[in-house]
Amino acid sequence: MQCIDCRGAGKIGPVHINKGMNKQTGTCDGMWVESMDCPRCNGTGDMPEEMAKWIEDGLARRVARVKSGETLWSAAKRMDIPVHELSAMERGRKPFVN
Repeated sequence: MQCIDCRGAGKIGPVHINKGMNKQTGTCDGMWVESMDCPRCNGTGDMPEEMAKWIEDGLARRVARVKSGETLWSAAKRMDIPVHELSAMERGRKPFVN
């Protein structure tokens, strides 16, 4: 199945690569690059059929959460999982566990 993020190209961009906070200037260090390997398909242009289900399920759950007025943080707390894990599930990067 063709990757939905890169549309089969295996690359996404332009992309800003954040290298963290510069302690001397107090600003974000980073750079823009023209393209990089797609993180969803790892540069192959294809994604497993199973991942399409993750995307569909995550979107439906996110829509329901937002419609109910619940924040990502409060939903993650209720589910007893880290916020970044719930975000990854809602974005179809991994399957829901709860």
